[in-house]
Amino acid sequence: MMNTNELKNKLIDQIKASTDNVLLEELYNYLVQDNSTREVYQLSEKQNLAIEEARAQYKRGEFLTDEQSNKEIEEWLGK
Repeated sequence: MMNTNELKNKLIDQIKASTDNVLLEELYNYLVQDNSTREVYQLSEKQNLAIEEARAQYKRGEFLTDEQSNKEIEEWLGK
């Protein structure tokens, strides 16, 4: 997997080499829209409390392993 700088450089190279105006316009529109519509999601007080409780449960060892949760799901589904 490429790191961010490598990926940016490869994209820049591809953009410079492209002669497809439609593709370049679409790519530009996507990037402008993507950057302008990103906003930080704000959690509600209820969501923050649920996260705090989950972290406390984890610290107390009150959690299931992946294997345990899969076993419970299979039991719920009657498998």
